[in-house]
Amino acid sequence: MKHAQVINFNDDSVMAFNNNDVIHNVSQIPMHQLEVSILQVDVKLWDLMSNSAVVIEDITMTHQDVPGFWTIDIDDIQGDLTDRHKYVGRITPNVSETEELREFKILEFAVDNDSFEDVLARLAYQIVIDGGEAYFVWHTESGPRYYAAAYEGGTGFTYATDPSRVTHRGPLQVGTPPITPPMYV
Repeated sequence: MKHAQVINFNDDSVMAFNNNDVIHNVSQIPMHQLEVSILQVDVKLWDLMSNSAVVIEDITMTHQDVPGFWTIDIDDIQGDLTDRHKYVGRITPNVSETEELREFKILEFAVDNDSFEDVLARLAYQIVIDGGEAYFVWHTESGPRYYAAAYEGGTGFTYATDPSRVTHRGPLQVGTPPITPPMYV
């Protein structure tokens, strides 16, 4: 079984299509060889999770000489796609397109924008304990980014007294915790 390609709206900026898939319908020559660099297309998708059609019309597809692909900006399609869904589809010329573009298929792909928990799992963190309070602190390159109370026991009211005693965390918050974490190393 082949795995679907994955699009992540947080990381990806374009969908890319092979030069040899974008062909002039009459001459059967790849469009880039005819010195065509911009096409207006319709993206016609089938959502495999909801069993429904998604049609996105009048999208600009642009040829990129290096490395030799056609691209569609993710910003032009992301509002019509659903996170954690799989799609198949095809590209067809828009009614406004004057070039004779041959329709071509889009192989299965999935949209996965990472859950917030997945994002947290990739960040460095530390547990900070001071003055009777304890917090998880997640860091990015620019410093503390998220925090949550670090508790021990099962009640959610007792701050942990040692990192080894942490059993669960409170709600996530953005910013720096009320106690100042030492510089992350």
